[in-house]
Amino acid sequence: MRKFFAVVIFFAAFFVACEQPTGNVEEPPLPTLTIRNESSHDLSDVSFGGISFATSGNSLPVSAHATRQLTAENIDAAGRITFTRNDIGIALRTDVISIGNHDFTFTFIDSTAVEELANTANRRPLGQISFLSQLAVERGGLPVARGDIVNLGDSVTNTPRQTVFNIRNTGVGRLLFGTIEPVQISNDTYNVFSVVQPFGAEIAPDASMPFTINFTPRASQTYTATVTIRSNDQSGDYVFTITAIGVSPQPIATVVHNGTTIQQNGTIYAGEVLVTLSENITIGIGNIGTEVLTVDTEGITITGTHAAAFSLLTSPGGSISVRGQSSFIVQFKPTAQGENNAILTIPTNDVSRNPIIVFLRGTALMGSPVPELRQGDTVILNNALASHDFGQVIVGANTSLMFTIKNTGNVVLELNGNPVIESTNPVFSIPTQPVNTSIAPGNEVSFILRYEPTTEGEDTATITFMNNSGAMQFSFPVRGMGYVQRPRITVRQGDATINPNGEFDFGTVAINESGSITFTIGNTGGANLSAVDSSWVSITGADEELFTVMQQPSSVTNILPSGTANFTIRYSPTEIGANFNALVQINTNSHENGVFVFTVSGSSSDRWPQITVRQDSTVIDPHGQHNFGATLVQTTQTVTFTIENSGEMNMNIFAVDGNRVNLVGNVSGAFATDLQPSATVTPGGTTTFAIRFTPTTIGTSYSATVRIETDSQNDAEFSFTIIGTGRAFAIGDEGPGGGTIFFASGGQFAEVSGELGSFTWGNADITARAHMGGGFTNWRLPNTGELTMMYQNLHLADLGGFANVQYWSNNIIGTWNRSVLHFGTGSITNIDMDHIRHTRAVRTFSAQ
Repeated sequence: MRKFFAVVIFFAAFFVACEQPTGNVEEPPLPTLTIRNESSHDLSDVSFGGISFATSGNSLPVSAHATRQLTAENIDAAGRITFTRNDIGIALRTDVISIGNHDFTFTFIDSTAVEELANTANRRPLGQISFLSQLAVERGGLPVARGDIVNLGDSVTNTPRQTVFNIRNTGVGRLLFGTIEPVQISNDTYNVFSVVQPFGAEIAPDASMPFTINFTPRASQTYTATVTIRSNDQSGDYVFTITAIGVSPQPIATVVHNGTTIQQNGTIYAGEVLVTLSENITIGIGNIGTEVLTVDTEGITITGTHAAAFSLLTSPGGSISVRGQSSFIVQFKPTAQGENNAILTIPTNDVSRNPIIVFLRGTALMGSPVPELRQGDTVILNNALASHDFGQVIVGANTSLMFTIKNTGNVVLELNGNPVIESTNPVFSIPTQPVNTSIAPGNEVSFILRYEPTTEGEDTATITFMNNSGAMQFSFPVRGMGYVQRPRITVRQGDATINPNGEFDFGTVAINESGSITFTIGNTGGANLSAVDSSWVSITGADEELFTVMQQPSSVTNILPSGTANFTIRYSPTEIGANFNALVQINTNSHENGVFVFTVSGSSSDRWPQITVRQDSTVIDPHGQHNFGATLVQTTQTVTFTIENSGEMNMNIFAVDGNRVNLVGNVSGAFATDLQPSATVTPGGTTTFAIRFTPTTIGTSYSATVRIETDSQNDAEFSFTIIGTGRAFAIGDEGPGGGTIFFASGGQFAEVSGELGSFTWGNADITARAHMGGGFTNWRLPNTGELTMMYQNLHLADLGGFANVQYWSNNIIGTWNRSVLHFGTGSITNIDMDHIRHTRAVRTFSAQ
């Protein structure tokens, strides 16, 4: 083996030498490092200067060695060998080594000095290094120190008693046990102690593992033994003493609170309780002895410094059988802040614990009420800077808001003012004061605050309610605006608001024609709006002769609040031009804009007809396109189009070959005109025509050109393209037989009829075959596969009216049974053919 490694090293050196650059001066090869493991422990992850040393995977076993070529960076550079000792899993490193220009060998032996990477204070020879583990023992959450004497208590002779201890690793490394029975008991003269060992071989840092000591006394006496725990704790074996007493059969009292056994002179903690409130403590007295336990219920007392804070609400039973238990309640109701202590004494016939003494303890906290004020979802802070706004209220009227006071504290909130809610301004009043002035924690009370202004202008007030919180009073500001109702004018044209001194454009009107526009006067004030003189609206200005008030709102004397009245202005240009204008003036008693003025303007032009074509609200451009989309073959889709004359003169639509709308390039004949338009369309008027699309084959794209000839100023020969495709039946379509398509694939289709009724199977079969939907005679009962497809493809959308019921299939099961499918669950069931179930017929067909 050594010869083999020598040969390997030779060839490695040879190849390295061959790879060196050649020149006038030959560079010497870089040195090698050999790491040998002559220790007693397998190593892994061995590395120096970033170079791994291993003979198998990442391991360097005992008696193995590895040689590696170093790099130039490793020469004369101080470094350490890092590795892991496999048996304990610690990442370690050696002392610093430095390698010169010559081959170097480093040998691990058990005495090689190493240190833990994560804890350099852990420095020892390789054979002795271990985790810095530390063993601690606990019993019932309390520590058991080395050398302690632990009393396991009393146990009746020949009756086993178990005591559980915990071994905790309080160190930073793994705690390892040196044997499969790490807990040993010695000096047990009478052989009354035994151990249930820990269940593992190691304990991670800050983890624990239990073990149990059993005590079975042979006689009434005291027993003592030594407990030794062996581990890799640096301090050696952990030793403490246990003692226990065997007693004759007798009652043994035990006190339990919240599942925890309370030892003699132990403490029950009642927790934190607010002063004036209370907490009930349920205590159990059990008998773990072998005789009946007698409790002197009349002799139970509570004494001590704060005995008055604890009281006995109920008493335990006077006689407790073996393994029995009785409960009673002690109430903790403190009257003073801070820790409260008392002593509970319970006389019993347990000679080892008579009387039972338990210390009672509780902490009393001073509670406080906390008022929270809300109006709706808005929380209002005490002494808030921003006023709560009632908004505008008509003088003489009133507005009321509800406010809610909630106690978010932990004691009762007392509203102790007189009156309970006070206001500094009588226009803000409280019609009814709260009746409930004591608000328990989490509860709330409401009151109404009314604002009733007497004069126009802003009103303010401060609202206050006295209470027993720390702040003693809660105040918040309110405000509101009283106003007198007055009329206020607005002017609109349709949905558009016309502002004072604004403008409205009549657009372009042909000469010697006219255009009339209706305007609306509105009253958004609180009083009637009326005209100053009998004519509400007048027109003045440069071109006033072109604008005429055709309708005055004179039929009404007043416009009520929120009411409206209309007036109409006609624009009649007499010559071609642009930007003719005049002023419209409306004189009213409005509080604002009593003289409401706005400009009307317009232009004029010669008169011409103009064609516009629409499909619904979509305007079709000249030479544009309309898509009929995918239409089921052998069915017809009809679309109506509108021709509009947007010009100022009548528009004539000319007939070509007898039709005013012609289809050009309609090779397939899939398109046809159903309705022809009128011959003449007045200005602003419309006429319609309809085109139907009937595809005959699936997937074929159809097209044609619609051509319309008119005397329109623009687009006299108006044309656009129409397109569409034929599609096959799809699931959910109405089939040729009037049923619903539930299968469509590869040119094959199946449809199901509507509900045919409820029958026995024989009558259902006859009814299905007799169905003649669409005139077809190939209807029948469906099979279970077809029913399943209906359930999967139709029932979720309730297509075809399927209900949560069962339908017959044509599947025959034996002599008397037939299959049905439940459309509520999708399940198939076999039932007697004489049952009555629902019936539908199906038929299949191929694409045409």
